[in-house]
Amino acid sequence: MLSIYETSDRLAGSCKPLAEQSEQPQSFNEIKIATGKLHGAFYLPLVEWVEPLLDWVHRASD
Repeated sequence: MLSIYETSDRLAGSCKPLAEQSEQPQSFNEIKIATGKLHGAFYLPLVEWVEPLLDWVHRASD
């Protein structure tokens, strides 16, 4: 599981508490970004989150 969250976002945040529940994912990686765009950081494909996402996808497929 990959979690990417924006540090300034007031609607959503870290998924770590969910990943630590009894039914844990097989793997968990979390990345925080700081664009200052609040929840809007994910409205457009910004390099801050797209590059880590693609890196994670390519590592998972190896």
